[in-house]
Amino acid sequence: MIALSWGFKHGTRVEEFKRSDTGPRTEYLQPEHLAIIAAIHLAETGRPDALCSAEDGFDIAEQYAEGGILLLETAMDEPGDFAKMLAGEVKSEVDGLA
Repeated sequence: MIALSWGFKHGTRVEEFKRSDTGPRTEYLQPEHLAIIAAIHLAETGRPDALCSAEDGFDIAEQYAEGGILLLETAMDEPGDFAKMLAGEVKSEVDGLA
């Protein structure tokens, strides 16, 4: 969920990547995770009826998660403290909600 959120926040969606043969591991998702995936699905399509296709929503979620993984991997290779950078970005987002 962190990679999905990071990829979506930064608009990084990877459409071509090696997918799991078993599909997304949805058994670990909580209702709030499904709500985030649905919100991203709606934001991407702009069509409420698109929410009827959970498979499409998971596909979009996987693409953003892959993008987020690539971004986080790159950030970890940058000089400096990755944890402080990540915490600073999260704090900035939270402060922006107030």
